[in-house]
Amino acid sequence: MLTDGQSLPKLLTSVEDVLGAIRQRTMKLRHLGAAESPFSIAERGGRHAGFLRNARKMSDSQMVRARTNLQKQIEIHEAKIDNPREFIDTWDTMDPRRQAGLIRHWYKEIDDFADQQSILGALL
Repeated sequence: MLTDGQSLPKLLTSVEDVLGAIRQRTMKLRHLGAAESPFSIAERGGRHAGFLRNARKMSDSQMVRARTNLQKQIEIHEAKIDNPREFIDTWDTMDPRRQAGLIRHWYKEIDDFADQQSILGALL
């Protein structure tokens, strides 16, 4: 819903600005690298500790297959970010805040999938 004095083009521009900032931040974080790897964080009980616990029970072939499936999920989420209308019929009528929230969610899942791939790579 538009507030007084807020035009639709201005609102859409602000959503695009937010999405652009999210994209830049995500890409910057990927290129900088973390001080600590996802594997070492998970190993000390942090983020993805449960995934690591389950991954240690997998055979090598299961881990390879899991990495492939994670890559497919990354590609699907990237496609959703690039063209959300293809995946969500009501995208054009959706509240811009909801649109931005979905795109943030897809970026977060891509980061999670990449972390999980890294953990599997460390185990192989």
